Amino acid sequence: MAPPAVIYFSATEAEKGAFRENLSAFFLVLTVTAILSFIAAGVTSAANLLESAVYLPAAAIGGTAGVLLARKVDSSAFRKTALIILSLPGISGAVQALV
Repeated sequence: MAPPAVIYFSATEAEKGAFRENLSAFFLVLTVTAILSFIAAGVTSAANLLESAVYLPAAAIGGTAGVLLARKVDSSAFRKTALIILSLPGISGAVQALV
């Protein structure tokens, strides 16, 4: 689900701040919906959710680092980097199909 969302938001040609904000909101809604769906379906338990809470500090550190780095990257470099990162799954898929 992630690559189509990133491609969609890249195609809107929004500035990097709006791009990041939209993706962050999208992934937040997606994550909350997934967790609630897993609980409702009985696929996960409160114990599993508490165990996964161990990763929240790392997520907070990564998010903060991303915000700080985004301030230092200009819009054209941001867009080029996003396009390069988007191309990696496609290249990987093509290589796997050929092997």
